[in-house]
Amino acid sequence: MSRRQFRVLLRDFLWRIVDIDALSIHARGDASALLGQIISLLIFLSLMFSVPAIYFSGRMAVPGQAFLIAVWTLQHFLIATTMLLVGLFAVLSWNSVFPDRRDVMILSPLPVRTRTVFLAKAGAVGAAPLLLLITLHALAGIVWPFAFNRYVPAQVLTDFASQPAMAPARASHMQQVLDHDFEPLRRSGAFARGGVSIGVLTGAEERVFAYGAPSPDSIYEIGSVTKTFTALALAQMVEQGAVKLDEPLRELLPPGTVERPFGAEITLLDLATHHSGLPRMPSGFQRENKDDPFASFSAADLYDYMARHGVKRPADASFEYSNLGLGLLGQVLADREHMDYADFIRREVTDPLGLTDTVVHLSPQQRKRLIQGYNGVSDGPDGFRRVSTHRYGDPVPPTTFAAIAGAGALHATARDLLRFLQENLHPGKYGGALAAALAESHRLRAEMTDSAANAAFIPPGTRIALIWWQTPDGCYMHGGAMPGYTAAVMFHPKGDWALAVLSNTGPGGLVDATPIAEHIRQRLEGLPALSLAPVKIPASGGFGGWLRLFGTYWVTMIAAGAFVYCSVLGLQGLAAELLPRQWFLQVSSFLQMTVFCVLVSIYFLQPAIVGPNLFDVHSTGPPGWSPSYWFLGLFQQLNGSPALGCYAARAGDGLAIAIGASVSVYALCYFRSLRKIVEQPDIRPGRHRELRLLKFGNNFETALVHFSIRTLLRSRQHRVVLAFYLGIGFGLTVFLLKSPVAREISSAPVTDSWRQVTAPMLAASMILTSFWIVGMRAVFSLPIELPANWIFRVLPLQAGSNCVTTMRRSLWALALVPAMAIASVVFFIAWPWQPAIEHLALLASLGLATTELCLQGNQKIPFTCCWLPGKSNMHIAFWICIMLILEVLLRVAGWERQALDKPSWCVAIALALVTCAGLLGWRVSHRAEADRHALQFEEAPSWQLTTLDLPR
Repeated sequence: MSRRQFRVLLRDFLWRIVDIDALSIHARGDASALLGQIISLLIFLSLMFSVPAIYFSGRMAVPGQAFLIAVWTLQHFLIATTMLLVGLFAVLSWNSVFPDRRDVMILSPLPVRTRTVFLAKAGAVGAAPLLLLITLHALAGIVWPFAFNRYVPAQVLTDFASQPAMAPARASHMQQVLDHDFEPLRRSGAFARGGVSIGVLTGAEERVFAYGAPSPDSIYEIGSVTKTFTALALAQMVEQGAVKLDEPLRELLPPGTVERPFGAEITLLDLATHHSGLPRMPSGFQRENKDDPFASFSAADLYDYMARHGVKRPADASFEYSNLGLGLLGQVLADREHMDYADFIRREVTDPLGLTDTVVHLSPQQRKRLIQGYNGVSDGPDGFRRVSTHRYGDPVPPTTFAAIAGAGALHATARDLLRFLQENLHPGKYGGALAAALAESHRLRAEMTDSAANAAFIPPGTRIALIWWQTPDGCYMHGGAMPGYTAAVMFHPKGDWALAVLSNTGPGGLVDATPIAEHIRQRLEGLPALSLAPVKIPASGGFGGWLRLFGTYWVTMIAAGAFVYCSVLGLQGLAAELLPRQWFLQVSSFLQMTVFCVLVSIYFLQPAIVGPNLFDVHSTGPPGWSPSYWFLGLFQQLNGSPALGCYAARAGDGLAIAIGASVSVYALCYFRSLRKIVEQPDIRPGRHRELRLLKFGNNFETALVHFSIRTLLRSRQHRVVLAFYLGIGFGLTVFLLKSPVAREISSAPVTDSWRQVTAPMLAASMILTSFWIVGMRAVFSLPIELPANWIFRVLPLQAGSNCVTTMRRSLWALALVPAMAIASVVFFIAWPWQPAIEHLALLASLGLATTELCLQGNQKIPFTCCWLPGKSNMHIAFWICIMLILEVLLRVAGWERQALDKPSWCVAIALALVTCAGLLGWRVSHRAEADRHALQFEEAPSWQLTTLDLPR
């Protein structure tokens, strides 16, 4: 084999993957221009990947699961994005990977061996994605290992896995089950000082037991579980007629504290469902005594803060967990009854239920039973942060509350909490106002955000009643976390069970109450249970740690890219081997589009890492089916961490299968398909009825619009490019509708967002319509076949308003009208007819303005002009603008949401957009009439010197 022949063929095959035939003649003589543009785009993406690393590396590394979850989230994002980009590259180079008629007819007469052609083709196929990966991570592959190498000491955390399911356990057998499940914790020394008290109720069976230092009657700080008592006290007062749920908060504050706001104001129900818009804690909250930070925050401080903040309820206020809101609720209810919170909650809740050990202030005898708390390793979900002056495992002093006692001041035993849950499980026991209050506290009010749910071991779709969280299967739950304690309570009316778990270790430790309660719940329901086995995470930091992370990063990214590229290659080759050639060529385009849709859908629909409950190795759901999580496990294993080892095994198996299958089918296709390509036609012509299209003006305009429609329907390459834009638009649509970040920016409610007129829905329709129009304009710039445009060149066609009208109507027919048709169906089904019509009118006006913006520039007939590499600068600017204006668009959609309530505003906005579109259209037509020279069929660079373009 001649090395020179191999190098020439390798270079030629590499350029064919980019499809150099679509280039302008001005670019073919300088192919480095195209290469430079591609490399510049990839380096730009690498720079965008690297910028967040600077922010991340500047943050303090907090040990524990919270820090690991943050690191794993970023690592998963980088892996998933790499797999998406490599997969899209494989889809876009679909027609250039396997041998085709061009390879056979051009190379077969040359004195080159078949083996040389095969090796050169295979080398190009392997080198192209490798070059893509190297360029894409040129900067990120150096910066991110530095960011991940923040020094963190060795840790022992709960394993991120699950144990096999077993038969549903009863309360009488639960201690025996937990003795077996807790054995790894006991061997690790987790119960040396810390421990848990557990109460389980199934039917009439009740058991209370303990592990470690505590006893069944030990008293704990229960943190935010206090909120469930505050909510029940509110329901009690509602049943007694003392207050109303829709009563404004302003009326319960001391007179003169705040003035009545303009518009909606915060109600008691808003406080009890975390929909008040109040922050988690008061801004500027000063903790003079870090060992007891809440003792100095008095009622006067609380009311002074509310006087500055006000009681105006944000428009479409969404779920936002607020200790301030519940503490304020407890304070104003106690003030209404002219007593402090401790006496108020005793009179309304604990005394009627007989809960003698559930108190705010401990008696001397109860203080002896208060178990010592030990500092955790992370912040709790409540926002009661860990004590900064203590390290993990250090004893912490008790916490006292003043003004916001209703958010977390109670102490309790597991036995008392189990009795409290029993009354919630069977609220009809007492009858009268108390039974009605219990039922009222269980009535569902709204949905929680996915981020808040997953962060606390709660599945998406969880709804909130009066403080209680209800999962989709009907389980009510709540948790609590203090500097030295964690608590979790659950009850399930349909399953007739309840459980309470109290721990004397702060959040993030091995004996955190939240994962233990989730484990017990799964045992009660006979599900695969969250593993409680400890896993040692090695320390990180130092130059040696960076070297290991550097190698791990590159090996993982290359392996992940190779997996997705070989998977696409193997799928294409398998279809080519199993199907006759004519059938394969006919279904190839549909298979290509299917792969594209699958890649984009998986990337945007797979869950983010927000809690260890996401990892369930025995399930077929996410992330078990997602290869990006497999390679996250591989990343951890290569870095020396045993966590997620099961996913690393899946990554290795998947990579081996993908590479083996792709190499096998590629070799078979190459040697078995060469003769078929020569002897058989590509696709035999079939009998199709003529596609009758509508007229679009005069004969000239109709002919060119019909040409555009038929070209798009027949060209797979152009459909793929359009699908790329639509896929990105669809992904942003999913992001707007599902992302908690987008909801937070837009202040959108989370209750059935598809059925409500929300800012994310409005913004999503705008983005999808705009991407459709802009994508179609980009598709028009790519030629269908350059040698074929001689038909238009020889005709006496003149530039002018006719060509502009043709382009405009083509964009209307292929982009604006289909987008509006889909939007009409969606909005008329989901929304009432009046806001649907108003928004569709505004959307159509925006589409008209976007169309006119796309008509700016030189006059061309769609699909007839070649492409110049320098135009990719415009595409880079386009993506930068998209990233910068996304938040602005959400704000604009929020304003439109307010305008939909006022038809006159909608009319004014629509008229403004139509006027803008009219002015842009007049400008385009005026320039077209002023510049009536021949149409442009070549993209030529703007030379500073005039050249003769003589052949060299």
